[in-house]
Amino acid sequence: MKRLVELHKLFYTPIWKYEYTDFKKDEDFLLEYFTRDDHYLAERERNGLQITRANLHKAPELKKFTDFIISCAEDAMNQMGYEPKCGITSLWATRQRQGGFHHRHHHVNSFLGGAFHLYDIDGNASGTAFYNTDASKYVIQPAVQKDKEQMLSHREVMKFDPGHLHLFPAWAQHDTEPTPSRYRIVVATNIMPIGMTNKDHFDRYNYGDPSDMKLKEYEG
Repeated sequence: MKRLVELHKLFYTPIWKYEYTDFKKDEDFLLEYFTRDDHYLAERERNGLQITRANLHKAPELKKFTDFIISCAEDAMNQMGYEPKCGITSLWATRQRQGGFHHRHHHVNSFLGGAFHLYDIDGNASGTAFYNTDASKYVIQPAVQKDKEQMLSHREVMKFDPGHLHLFPAWAQHDTEPTPSRYRIVVATNIMPIGMTNKDHFDRYNYGDPSDMKLKEYEG
Protein backbone atom coordinates (compact mmCIF):
# COMPACT_ATOMS: atom_id res chain seq x y z
CA MET A 1 0.00 0.00 0.00
CA LYS A 2 1.44 3.34 -1.05
CA ARG A 3 1.91 5.81 1.80
CA LEU A 4 0.98 9.46 1.38
CA VAL A 5 3.52 11.58 3.19
CA GLU A 6 4.59 15.19 3.40
CA LEU A 7 8.08 16.06 4.59
CA HIS A 8 8.45 19.51 6.20
CA LYS A 9 12.02 20.66 6.78
CA LEU A 10 11.52 23.14 9.59
CA PHE A 11 13.82 25.88 10.84
CA TYR A 12 16.59 25.38 8.33
CA THR A 13 19.66 27.64 8.01
CA PRO A 14 19.66 29.39 4.62
CA ILE A 15 23.01 29.71 2.83
CA TRP A 16 23.09 31.46 -0.53
CA LYS A 17 25.76 31.09 -3.21
CA TYR A 18 25.92 33.94 -5.73
CA GLU A 19 28.08 34.03 -8.83
CA TYR A 20 29.99 37.22 -9.61
CA THR A 21 29.26 37.13 -13.33
CA ASP A 22 32.09 39.54 -14.27
CA PHE A 23 34.68 37.60 -12.29
CA LYS A 24 36.78 36.58 -15.30
CA LYS A 25 36.92 40.19 -16.46
CA ASP A 26 37.62 41.64 -12.99
CA GLU A 27 39.71 38.83 -11.49
CA ASP A 28 43.12 40.39 -12.20
CA PHE A 29 42.10 43.71 -10.63
CA LEU A 30 40.54 42.07 -7.56
CA LEU A 31 43.52 39.80 -7.11
CA GLU A 32 45.98 42.68 -7.38
CA TYR A 33 43.98 44.74 -4.88
CA PHE A 34 43.50 42.03 -2.27
CA THR A 35 47.13 40.84 -2.41
CA ARG A 36 48.67 44.22 -1.57
CA ASP A 37 50.93 43.69 1.42
CA ASP A 38 50.16 47.14 2.84
CA HIS A 39 46.52 46.09 3.39
CA TYR A 40 47.46 43.30 5.80
CA LEU A 41 48.15 43.73 9.51
CA ALA A 42 51.22 41.76 10.53
CA GLU A 43 50.32 41.97 14.21
CA ARG A 44 46.98 40.26 13.53
CA GLU A 45 48.49 37.12 12.00
CA ARG A 46 47.43 33.85 13.62
CA ASN A 47 46.69 30.25 12.57
CA GLY A 48 48.66 30.86 9.38
CA LEU A 49 46.15 33.59 8.47
CA GLN A 50 46.63 37.30 7.82
CA ILE A 51 43.80 39.83 7.93
CA THR A 52 43.30 43.37 6.60
CA ARG A 53 41.51 46.26 8.21
CA ALA A 54 37.74 45.98 7.95
CA ASN A 55 37.05 49.23 6.10
CA LEU A 56 37.84 48.14 2.55
CA HIS A 57 34.22 48.74 1.49
CA LYS A 58 35.05 52.45 1.70
CA ALA A 59 37.54 52.19 -1.17
CA PRO A 60 36.10 53.90 -4.30
CA GLU A 61 37.86 51.44 -6.61
CA LEU A 62 35.86 48.57 -5.08
CA LYS A 63 32.44 50.12 -5.77
CA LYS A 64 31.52 47.61 -8.48
CA PHE A 65 32.43 44.76 -6.16
CA THR A 66 30.55 46.19 -3.16
CA ASP A 67 27.52 46.96 -5.35
CA PHE A 68 27.49 43.27 -6.29
CA ILE A 69 27.56 42.27 -2.61
CA ILE A 70 24.73 44.65 -1.72
CA SER A 71 22.59 43.42 -4.63
CA CYS A 72 23.07 39.83 -3.44
CA ALA A 73 22.22 40.79 0.15
CA GLU A 74 19.07 42.62 -0.98
CA ASP A 75 18.01 39.52 -2.89
CA ALA A 76 18.58 37.34 0.19
CA MET A 77 16.64 39.78 2.40
CA ASN A 78 13.77 39.72 -0.08
CA GLN A 79 13.74 35.90 -0.17
CA MET A 80 13.49 35.85 3.64
CA GLY A 81 10.47 38.14 3.53
CA TYR A 82 12.24 41.26 4.83
CA GLU A 83 12.45 44.72 3.37
CA PRO A 84 15.49 44.41 1.10
CA LYS A 85 17.31 47.67 1.83
CA CYS A 86 20.61 46.94 3.55
CA GLY A 87 24.22 48.11 3.65
CA ILE A 88 27.76 46.89 4.25
CA THR A 89 29.12 47.71 7.71
CA SER A 90 32.54 46.11 7.17
CA LEU A 91 34.58 44.39 4.48
CA TRP A 92 37.94 42.71 4.95
CA ALA A 93 40.18 40.12 3.36
CA THR A 94 42.09 37.16 4.77
CA ARG A 95 44.91 35.28 3.14
CA GLN A 96 46.22 31.92 4.27
CA ARG A 97 49.35 29.95 3.62
CA GLN A 98 49.40 26.15 3.49
CA GLY A 99 48.03 24.77 6.75
CA GLY A 100 46.33 28.04 7.59
CA PHE A 101 42.79 28.04 8.95
CA HIS A 102 40.13 30.19 10.54
CA HIS A 103 38.74 29.20 13.94
CA ARG A 104 35.03 28.52 14.38
CA HIS A 105 33.13 31.76 14.85
CA HIS A 106 30.04 33.77 13.97
CA HIS A 107 29.69 37.41 12.96
CA VAL A 108 28.62 39.46 15.96
CA ASN A 109 26.70 42.76 15.73
CA SER A 110 25.58 41.90 12.19
CA PHE A 111 22.51 40.49 10.44
CA LEU A 112 24.11 38.83 7.41
CA GLY A 113 27.64 37.60 6.93
CA GLY A 114 29.39 36.88 3.67
CA ALA A 115 32.46 35.08 2.35
CA PHE A 116 33.67 35.66 -1.21
CA HIS A 117 36.03 32.96 -2.44
CA LEU A 118 38.61 34.90 -4.44
CA TYR A 119 41.77 32.90 -5.10
CA ASP A 120 43.28 29.44 -4.70
CA ILE A 121 46.73 28.99 -6.21
CA ASP A 122 46.61 25.17 -6.22
CA GLY A 123 42.91 24.50 -6.87
CA ASN A 124 42.50 22.47 -3.68
CA ALA A 125 41.77 25.05 -0.96
CA SER A 126 39.50 24.03 1.89
CA GLY A 127 36.04 25.58 1.78
CA THR A 128 33.82 27.09 4.45
CA ALA A 129 32.22 24.67 6.92
CA PHE A 130 28.93 25.56 8.63
CA TYR A 131 27.69 23.91 11.83
CA ASN A 132 24.30 22.98 13.26
CA THR A 133 24.72 23.84 16.93
CA ASP A 134 21.49 22.17 18.08
CA ALA A 135 23.35 19.42 19.94
CA SER A 136 20.20 17.69 21.17
CA LYS A 137 19.63 16.36 17.63
CA TYR A 138 22.70 14.13 17.90
CA VAL A 139 22.29 12.51 21.34
CA ILE A 140 21.10 9.29 19.68
CA GLN A 141 23.21 8.18 16.72
CA PRO A 142 21.66 5.15 14.95
CA ALA A 143 23.49 3.07 12.36
CA VAL A 144 23.59 4.89 9.03
CA GLN A 145 23.09 3.83 5.42
CA LYS A 146 26.39 4.71 3.77
CA ASP A 147 24.82 5.36 0.37
CA LYS A 148 22.34 7.99 1.62
CA GLU A 149 22.66 11.61 2.63
CA GLN A 150 22.23 12.15 6.35
CA MET A 151 19.25 14.44 6.99
CA LEU A 152 20.41 15.30 10.53
CA SER A 153 23.87 16.46 9.57
CA HIS A 154 25.74 18.60 12.09
CA ARG A 155 28.20 20.03 9.55
CA GLU A 156 28.09 21.06 5.90
CA VAL A 157 31.04 22.25 3.80
CA MET A 158 30.65 24.79 1.01
CA LYS A 159 33.49 24.00 -1.39
CA PHE A 160 35.98 26.72 -2.28
CA ASP A 161 34.71 28.15 -5.55
CA PRO A 162 36.52 31.28 -6.83
CA GLY A 163 34.20 34.00 -8.04
CA HIS A 164 31.31 33.11 -5.74
CA LEU A 165 29.86 34.85 -2.70
CA HIS A 166 28.36 32.84 0.12
CA LEU A 167 25.82 34.74 2.23
CA PHE A 168 24.49 33.43 5.54
CA PRO A 169 22.75 34.57 8.72
CA ALA A 170 25.43 36.16 10.90
CA TRP A 171 24.68 33.76 13.74
CA ALA A 172 25.61 30.69 11.66
CA GLN A 173 28.81 29.25 13.12
CA HIS A 174 31.48 28.48 10.55
CA ASP A 175 35.20 27.87 10.11
CA THR A 176 37.78 26.60 7.64
CA GLU A 177 39.94 23.51 8.00
CA PRO A 178 43.73 23.77 7.57
CA THR A 179 44.05 24.31 3.84
CA PRO A 180 46.30 22.15 1.64
CA SER A 181 46.58 25.04 -0.81
CA ARG A 182 49.79 27.06 -0.62
CA TYR A 183 47.88 30.34 -0.88
CA ARG A 184 44.21 31.23 -0.71
CA ILE A 185 42.29 34.51 -0.32
CA VAL A 186 38.78 35.08 1.03
CA VAL A 187 36.97 38.43 1.23
CA ALA A 188 34.50 38.64 4.11
CA THR A 189 31.73 41.11 4.89
CA ASN A 190 29.10 42.11 7.44
CA ILE A 191 25.71 43.50 6.41
CA MET A 192 22.92 45.22 8.31
CA PRO A 193 19.35 46.22 7.35
CA ILE A 194 18.55 49.89 6.77
CA GLY A 195 15.37 51.62 7.86
CA MET A 196 12.56 51.43 10.38
CA THR A 197 11.40 48.08 11.70
CA ASN A 198 7.65 47.42 11.74
CA LYS A 199 7.10 44.09 13.46
CA ASP A 200 6.48 45.31 17.01
CA HIS A 201 4.46 48.52 17.37
CA PHE A 202 5.99 49.30 20.77
CA ASP A 203 9.62 48.47 20.07
CA ARG A 204 10.78 49.90 16.75
CA TYR A 205 14.31 50.50 15.56
CA ASN A 206 15.51 52.72 12.78
CA TYR A 207 18.68 51.12 11.43
CA GLY A 208 20.81 53.86 9.91
CA ASP A 209 22.60 53.79 6.59
CA PRO A 210 26.19 52.66 7.40
CA SER A 211 27.72 54.43 4.40
CA ASP A 212 29.17 57.23 6.55
CA MET A 213 29.58 55.17 9.69
CA LYS A 214 32.95 55.54 11.42
CA LEU A 215 34.47 52.12 11.94
CA LYS A 216 36.49 51.48 15.05
CA GLU A 217 39.70 49.85 13.90
CA TYR A 218 42.20 47.60 15.62
CA GLU A 219 44.46 49.28 18.13
CA GLY A 220 48.22 49.07 17.99
